[in-house]
Amino acid sequence: MLTITSRDSGHCLGVHVSGKLTPDDHKRLDQQLEQCVGKHDKVRVLFAMDDDPSWEPGSIWDHLQFSFQHDGDFERCAIIGNPKWQASMTKLAKPFPNVRFFDATQVKEARQWVGQEAIDEEIRRLAYQRWEAAGKPPGDGVSFWLEAEHEVFQ
Repeated sequence: MLTITSRDSGHCLGVHVSGKLTPDDHKRLDQQLEQCVGKHDKVRVLFAMDDDPSWEPGSIWDHLQFSFQHDGDFERCAIIGNPKWQASMTKLAKPFPNVRFFDATQVKEARQWVGQEAIDEEIRRLAYQRWEAAGKPPGDGVSFWLEAEHEVFQ
């Protein structure tokens, strides 16, 4: 089973894998990634696996082909899972830059690594928009930053 969520205005995808992945699951994931790349150029992925995920024959191959075609489009990928999967997942991810494996107990660290910079950039963008809309008043802009930060974390 595959569950996909979007964060940071679509810039970061959350992917949760449990049970057996089918070729249709991989196609759906590839389509979602393609949409994100079309909107944001660079995509970050938080990929969480249950203890014993499995793949139907052929499904992983199709997804790997897609991944190789778009390897420059992935800014960061955090893989969360059981340490017994780390060696094989690290080998699969070796051709791609900025892939890190996190133990299932390190979910907070993985989320922070994959998305913190994107969150800061979103806050910065919103604060600047508010500052411009207010007529670019002098000062340090802390109030605009705090308003934007509140909106992002609601």
